[in-house]
This record gives sequence, structure tokens and C-alpha cells, in this order.
Amino acid sequence: MKKTLKLLLSLAVVVNLTSCDNEEEIAPFDNSALIENLKNEAIKFQENAVTKSSNRSVSTNSLDLNNADESDLEGLRLSSIELIKSYGISEEEIIYEFGSLDNPGIAEAGLAIAQIEDQADYGVEMIDVSTETSLLTGNYHELAYAPVDGIIVEGVQSEVYDCALQAVGITAIGELMTKGINNMSRSAVKSVLKKVASRYLGWVGAAIATYEFGDCMSWW
Repeated sequence: MKKTLKLLLSLAVVVNLTSCDNEEEIAPFDNSALIENLKNEAIKFQENAVTKSSNRSVSTNSLDLNNADESDLEGLRLSSIELIKSYGISEEEIIYEFGSLDNPGIAEAGLAIAQIEDQADYGVEMIDVSTETSLLTGNYHELAYAPVDGIIVEGVQSEVYDCALQAVGITAIGELMTKGINNMSRSAVKSVLKKVASRYLGWVGAAIATYEFGDCMSWW
């Protein structure tokens, strides 16, 4: 009986240690609906911007975003919060990075996360050029070759990812993944939050970045 009890206790310790070691591992989950909702909110933002600009007799090819405010990005910001939380990030952690849940930069972070995940679906892993870390896993990723003009990398399907991420302040290249990864890791998401939060642009800047991001992604 005592031997059995000791064995069970030993197993419990091993399981506990293993779970601690794997805390940052990427757990498979489906947040495609959250990403799709974020995309729809971005499209709504663009449509509203076109309407407002048209009412001011401004060409839709040169949107007037100088009067952007909280209401313009509210839907995108809220959908971004939900997407970020799906990775196990608490609202308190978001507030720690951005100061409040009303910070427009949260919308930019949501867009960046959606793009990183989108490229992963195509087998492309985004690598932060400045730190040589994966924006998908958060792990160090030594670059096998230097990017040409910071944009083109052999094997990557297009330049769209680079254009979009630069719009929200992230310079990255893409490399084909050697193995499938289900989702961004929690640490990688936190890294994106820190990077976007470090370049606060206000409502106007966030609105312009959102428009440029969607334009790069051919959402409009």
C-alpha cells in the first residue's frame, strides 16, 4: 500500500513538472472565427471612413482620417481584445502593456496577430528582423539568409505580409516552416503587444495604420 502511494505521488510530481515546463507550448485551438470577426470589423472601419470622407467631398482614394476618434476603431479594438484573450492573455496583461483597454494600439496588435496567423496557415513563419525571433512561437530563430531590402525572402508567397506588418510597426521576413504549428504561442503574442505598444500613435495614427494594413491585405 505504501509503495503504491509513493508511486502515485511520484507520478503526480512528474506530471506537475511536465505541465510547468510546457506552460509556453502552443496548444491547438481554433480562433478562426475571432480572426474573421476582426477582419469584418476592419472592413466596417474602412466603409465608414469612405462614407465620412465622401460626405466631406474627399476622394475615396485619399481618405480623410485626420478626425479619427475612438468610435471609428471601437469594433476593431473590441474584437482585437477578444482575439488576444484567446491566447490566454488576461485583460490585466493587456492593460499593463497599453495602459488601458481603450488604447487604439490594441486594434493594431489584433491586426498583426491575424496576419501572423494567416501566413502560418500558408506554411510561412514570420521572423522579427530586429530580434531574430519567431513572431509565431516567440523563440529565437537565426536567419539563414539576409532579406533583400528587408522584404523579399526566397520561398515566401508574396510581399503582402511585409507591407501589412510594417503598417503596424513590425518589420519581419517570412520563412517556410519545417513543421506545422497550430497557433501563436502566448509568449509570441505578448511580444507583439510590447512591440506595438512601444509606438503609440493615437487614434489618427492607428486609423491610418489600419487603413494601410487592410490595403496591403487587399481587404478593400
